[in-house]
Amino acid sequence: MTNGDKIRHMSDEELADFIEKNNWRNDSCKNCADTDTTCTDCWLKWLKSEARE
Repeated sequence: MTNGDKIRHMSDEELADFIEKNNWRNDSCKNCADTDTTCTDCWLKWLKSEARE
């Protein structure tokens, strides 16, 4: 299994956690800095949203 395969097989929750642990920044993170929302929460919301074409 390649790294790409592993990533493709991750759930949204696993991928959001992976992104957060690897310090990938999401523009929405700066919008929730003063709330209880974490970057993982922001990534998870983004991962579950409809993709732009």
